[in-house]
Amino acid sequence: MSTISLITVIGALVAAVGAAVTVLAFKAPAPTDADRAVERLDAYARVEPPLNLSAAEATLSFRERVLQPFVRQVAGMIGNRTPEAAIAQLQRTLVLAGRPLGLSAGEFLAIRYIVAGLGLLLGGLLGLAVGGLTYAMIGGAVIALIAYLIPKLLLGSRVKRARREIRLSLPDAMDLMSVCVESGLTFEGAMGKVADRYHNRLGLEFAQVLSEIRLGRQRRDAMANLGDRTSVDEVISFSQAVIQSDALGTGIARVLRIQSEELRRKRRQRAQEQGAKASLKMLFPMVLFIFPALWIVLLGPAVLLLLKEF
Repeated sequence: MSTISLITVIGALVAAVGAAVTVLAFKAPAPTDADRAVERLDAYARVEPPLNLSAAEATLSFRERVLQPFVRQVAGMIGNRTPEAAIAQLQRTLVLAGRPLGLSAGEFLAIRYIVAGLGLLLGGLLGLAVGGLTYAMIGGAVIALIAYLIPKLLLGSRVKRARREIRLSLPDAMDLMSVCVESGLTFEGAMGKVADRYHNRLGLEFAQVLSEIRLGRQRRDAMANLGDRTSVDEVISFSQAVIQSDALGTGIARVLRIQSEELRRKRRQRAQEQGAKASLKMLFPMVLFIFPALWIVLLGPAVLLLLKEF
């Protein structure tokens, strides 16, 4: 081997060794156990920025930030001083009305008192603007009483509409349940068909009964609760018939057929009663509006002639 070739080989080996030493020099050393412990301690010692609640609250509406917490606080104070039986009855009424605004019984009572307080303040200010202290006291008392009664009247109107809806839908629902049971479905299956088909208050009530039965409640207890919750005579009669059928072991299809016929008879009688009352109800608008216009048309010219002569 010539001297030049030997020098070339030795140079290549020196360059390779130098490159390897350079790579090893810049390579990070492997972490030791002490280094790992320090990293873990640093992670726990890292200070988190404080939670800024004002930024989260700024995204909420005024109703969610102020009104709802205030109503809940007042509802808690009123609920502690209200008998449980009254709270339970009001809760059933709210459920039948469809829970307007998602209110509970305590929140509904709180809204009544809050509205009455605002009415008292408004009436007092109007009374002071009109007259003196006497007008302020009378105006505040009257407007506060009206404001206190308005929520109850609105709730009663919704309950009345819901009961009327149940009463009108029940005969057709009984026909559907009777056909389903005679076709081989169970009572719960037939009630489920009604709940799926009727998107009204009756369907929701039947769905509530099915939910109670699925949760382990007996059928007779769920049906009794249905009658108490709705307070509709036809529903109470239907629930009692189902309870009696369970107690005596009679066929539910026959019970449903009898209930359907009875409900249709009652609906026909109610329509006849409403028709009989129509003539009496028409008397008042006729006396107030039609008869005065008729007398003006008939006697108006004669009165004008008499006024011209005298």
